[in-house]
Amino acid sequence: MAAEATIPSQLSDAHDVSLLISEVAVIDVKRSRTSPHSSSRKYTSSVRRSVGDRHAVKVHLVQPRLEIDQELRKKAAFSLIRKLRFETIFVLLLLFAFEALILRVTARDYEGPGEFWITSSLSCPTRIAMMRYAIHDAECCCSVLDHGAIGDNITMNTIPIQKTIDTCHDRCQRAARRQHVENDTIHVKLDSESKVLVYVPPGSFQTGSLLLKSNLQFHLASGASLYGSVHTYDYPIVPMLPNGYVTGKAAMFRALISGYDLENVSVTGENDGAPSHASVIDGVGWKWWCWTRSFPQPQPFCQDLNPSNATLPKQMMRPKLIEFYNSTNIVLQQFTAQNAATWTIHPFACRNVTMANLTVLAPRAIGNTDGIDPDSCVDVIMDSCYIDVGDDAVSIKSTNVTPGVMWPTTNVHMTNLTILSRNWCIGSATFGGISNVVFEDSRIGSTEQVTSPWAIKFKSHRYFPGAMENITIRRIVIGKIGPTPWMYPEVPGYGFQIGLSYNSDANPSARSGSPLFRNVTFEDIVVTSAGVAGNFHGLPEDCLQGLTLRNVSVLGGKAHWNCDNVDLTSLRIENVFPPLSCTGGCNSTLQRKTLLGIDFKI
Repeated sequence: MAAEATIPSQLSDAHDVSLLISEVAVIDVKRSRTSPHSSSRKYTSSVRRSVGDRHAVKVHLVQPRLEIDQELRKKAAFSLIRKLRFETIFVLLLLFAFEALILRVTARDYEGPGEFWITSSLSCPTRIAMMRYAIHDAECCCSVLDHGAIGDNITMNTIPIQKTIDTCHDRCQRAARRQHVENDTIHVKLDSESKVLVYVPPGSFQTGSLLLKSNLQFHLASGASLYGSVHTYDYPIVPMLPNGYVTGKAAMFRALISGYDLENVSVTGENDGAPSHASVIDGVGWKWWCWTRSFPQPQPFCQDLNPSNATLPKQMMRPKLIEFYNSTNIVLQQFTAQNAATWTIHPFACRNVTMANLTVLAPRAIGNTDGIDPDSCVDVIMDSCYIDVGDDAVSIKSTNVTPGVMWPTTNVHMTNLTILSRNWCIGSATFGGISNVVFEDSRIGSTEQVTSPWAIKFKSHRYFPGAMENITIRRIVIGKIGPTPWMYPEVPGYGFQIGLSYNSDANPSARSGSPLFRNVTFEDIVVTSAGVAGNFHGLPEDCLQGLTLRNVSVLGGKAHWNCDNVDLTSLRIENVFPPLSCTGGCNSTLQRKTLLGIDFKI
C-alpha cells in the first residue's frame, strides 16, 4: 500500500525512501493488532526514529491510514446493514404479534360515540375486529369467560354470564382509570352511561334466563351459541306484563334474554347475512311444546321428552326467547334466534327499535312460535330478516291495556324481508291502535312449494278494538299459498285476508265496540297462486274505509275475491287480477266507546 503513495521531493535518498516504505508496512501490521486510540502514538514515534524529516513522515502516514479507514468503514457498513435487516424484521414481527394487545388498550383513531376501546379481558376481540360487525359504539369489553363460563354445551352458565352483565360497567371503569394512570395523554371518560360490551366467544353455552342492563351490548361471536335450559327452575317467575291478549295467566317464566325499563341496549352477532347460523340463540323449546301441547297434531318426540304427559300450570305462560319491555333504543341484529318456547322476539312498549339481518326459525308444525312481534312500540325498523316459523312470521300488535293508558304501535318500516312460513300480519291484538306502517320490497312464501296457508292478514276484534290506519304494503312477491298438512290443512290458502271479528263470536258479552280500518293500500304485488285471492270483510256497523288495490295480480289456480262491508265511496281499484268487486251496505260512522276518555301514549 505504501509503494503507491506519492513521494515528496524532500526525500531524495533511496535508502530513506526504502526505509520509509518499510516503516509504513510495520505501521499497517501494528494497526491491525491495536485500537486506533492506543496505536497512533506508537506509529509516529517509530517513524520519527527512522527518518529525520518529520514532514515527510506525516505525509506518508496520512495516505495509508485513510485507505485503511475506508476499508474498515465498508466492512462496518455491510455488517450494520445485515444487522439492521435482521433487527427490522424482528421488530416488525413483534409489532404484529402484539397488535391485538396494543389495540385493546386504546384506539385514538376510533370515530364514533365512544372514543376509546378498553378491555378488562384478553379474551375480548380487538376494536378493529368488532367494527366489522353490527354496531360498534361500545367503549369497553368484558368476556363471559372471565367469570367462569364454559362453552362445552354441558355446563350451566347462567351465573357467570349474568355476573359478567352485572359487573361489566364497574370493571370497565376500573380499567379506564388504570389506563388513565398509565398514559396521561389519553383522557378516558367512562361512566355508567357509557356503553359496554359483554362478549360471548365461540362455544356452546347453556344458560337460564338472563337480565340485561342499560347501556350494554350483548355480543355473540361467530361460532358462539346460547342454548336455553330445559328446566323450569332456570327461568324466574315474574308477573305477566299488562296485556289484554293473553288471558287467564297470572305470571310468566321470564324470557331467555330479557330487559325491563332499559335504555341503549343491543343484542348482536356476527351473521354475515340471512339466513345464517354464525351466532345463535336457541330456546330448545321441545319440552315446552310437549308440556303445552303446542301443536295441532301429536309429535312423536314427546314420547321421549315428556313420557309422563306432564303439563304446565294453566296460569303460567312459557318463556319467550327475547323480550324487552318499556325500553328505549333497542338494537337486535346479525344473529339467529330459533326454537323459542313461545314467541321468539317481542319488543313490548318500546321506542326506537331496530331489527336487522336476523334469522328467525322454528318448526312449522309448532304453534305459538311467532317470529317477530313488535307490540305497542313506536319507531320500529325491520330490515333484511329471514323468518320461517310455525305461527305468524311478523305480527304487529298493540296489546297493552294498562288502565287509562293505551300504547299504540306507530311509525313502523319493514323492508327486504324473506318470510317462508307463516305470514305477515297486523293483529289480532289492536287495543291501542296500529298506524303509519310501511311494508315493502319483500318476499312471502315459496314459488316452488306451498309453505303457508296465508300471506298477508289483518285481524282485529270487537273487544278492546283499536284503529288500523295509514298502512302501505307494496312491491311484494308472494309464492304458492295453500293448505299445509302440518297445520290448518282445512284452510284453502288466502293471498289477502282482512277480518274485524277475530275470535269475537266466542264471547259475545266481551264485545266493547268495533275496530277502525282506514286508509290501507296494497300495490305492486304478485301472487304465484292461492286458493282464494283474498277475503275483505268489514262489519255491518263498521265499513272498511279507504281501501286501495293497485297493480295486484293473483296468477295461478282459480282464485277469486270475497269483498263486503266496504265503504264504496273511498274504494280504489286499479289493474287488479282477477277482477275485484265489493259490496257496501255498512255504516261508515264510527262510534267506539272504548276510545272515549283514553289517554293514548305516543
